[in-house]
Amino acid sequence: MSETTASARILVLIVTYNGMTWIDRCLTALRKSRHSASVLVIDNGSKDGTVERIRTAYPEVMLQVNEHNLGFGQANNLGFCYALEHVFDYVFMINQDVYVFPDTIDALLQAATEADAAIFTPLQLNGDGSELDRHFRDCVHYDICPGVLTDALCGRLQTSYQCVMTYAAAWFLPVSTLRTIGGFDPIFFHYGEDVHYVSRVLYHGLTMRIVPASKVCHDRIEAGNMQMYNYRKTLRSFRNSYLDLTRQRSWWRTFPHVRTWLTALQAFGRGNLKAPWETLGAYINIFWHRRELEANRAANRQIGPNWLATDKKI
Repeated sequence: MSETTASARILVLIVTYNGMTWIDRCLTALRKSRHSASVLVIDNGSKDGTVERIRTAYPEVMLQVNEHNLGFGQANNLGFCYALEHVFDYVFMINQDVYVFPDTIDALLQAATEADAAIFTPLQLNGDGSELDRHFRDCVHYDICPGVLTDALCGRLQTSYQCVMTYAAAWFLPVSTLRTIGGFDPIFFHYGEDVHYVSRVLYHGLTMRIVPASKVCHDRIEAGNMQMYNYRKTLRSFRNSYLDLTRQRSWWRTFPHVRTWLTALQAFGRGNLKAPWETLGAYINIFWHRRELEANRAANRQIGPNWLATDKKI
C-alpha cells in the first residue's frame, strides 16, 4: 500500500436505531480492520440500550444521539457534514447490521486510487458470508455491472467494475462526492434514498464501481426490514420516479400507470384490500406535493453539497 493510501483519513459512518442485535459484532469487526479509521455513530433515538452499550464498551467511537428518529438519509447527512468539516478523505457508510473483514477498507482504498468514481461498493454477502446478499445479487447482473460475472468465472477479476446500481448498506465515498452531489434528499425517510442518490450520480456524469476484493456481511432480518420496506411503498416508488433526474418527463408521464394498477389489483385479489386505496393515495400525494418535488428536483440538479446544512454541528 502506498504512503498516500496508508495515510488516508477515513470516517466510518453508522446510523443506529435499536441496534443491539448487531452493534457488538459491527463495532468489534471494525476494531480488527487493518486500516485505521475514525468511527462515528449517529443514533436515531434507540430505546433498547444501543447507546449505553456503545458508550461503555466502545469508548473510541464518536457518538451523537438524536432525540427523534431522523430517518436513514438525514442522519447520514449529519455524518457527511462532519466529514467535510473535519477534512476526511473518505466516508465509509455502513448499516448497523453490516460487518467488515480486516481487509475490507484496504481493498476499497486500493480501488479508489486506481479509478475515479463517486461511489465504491464492496461485495455485500449475507449474514454468515456464505453467499451474496439476495438483494445485492441484482447489482452484479451483467446489465448492471458488465464483466464482473464473466471475469469471476474465468479467474481474471479486476480491482473494480463500473456499475449503474448499488445499494447503500455499504458505500465508500470520496469526500469529493459530497462536495459535488451532496447528501440524501430529506424527502425520503427510510428506503428509496439510495436509489434516488444513484440517479443523481448518473445525472451529473459520475460513475460507481463494485470492488470484488472487498467484502462485507449484511446481516439483515427480513421480517423487520420488509415491514418498513412495504410501508407506503407505492408512494416511495412514485417519488423516486418523479425525482429521478435521468427521466425528463412531465409529472403525469413519470409513473408506470398500467403496471402500478395491475400490481394493486393483484394484491387486492390476494386479500390486501388496502392496495388500490394506497395506490390512489400515492397519486393524490404526488399531485398535492408536486411543487415541493419540483423544487427538490431543481436543487438536485445543482452541483454542490446539497442537503448538507453546515449549521448542524456534531
